[in-house]
Amino acid sequence: MKKVVDAEGLILGRMCSEVAKMLLSSDQVEVVNAEKAVVMGQKKVTLKNYLEKYERGHPKTGPFAPRTPHLLIKRTIRGMLPKTTRGRELMRKLMVHIGNPDNKEAQKLKCNVSESNYWKYVKVGDLSVMLGAKKRW
Repeated sequence: MKKVVDAEGLILGRMCSEVAKMLLSSDQVEVVNAEKAVVMGQKKVTLKNYLEKYERGHPKTGPFAPRTPHLLIKRTIRGMLPKTTRGRELMRKLMVHIGNPDNKEAQKLKCNVSESNYWKYVKVGDLSVMLGAKKRW
């Protein structure tokens, strides 16, 4: 069974943990509107935390970290899955899209920003542009 999740306005970590649970229950999962998910926290602090990953290592030999919104979300979900052959198989069942291709009907999860009292956040699309991704969405 294929499930489609709309990431618009959802908190990144909470959404990714729910998607990881769906994958572990052997469902195919498709995430749409990846650039509209949000990371909670002040913009400067969040950017500083992410930049530490990108400044680590050598620019040619790595380690490399994703900059585009769909790959940021995919990497976050990958960290919540088992580090085994089964985890790699589960990652094949995951698709993450920028925007909503084919205008798919998607379900909303219950980890929305509007339900939270915390109002400082940055969208994943804006974060990826600050990290150096070329805006194509």
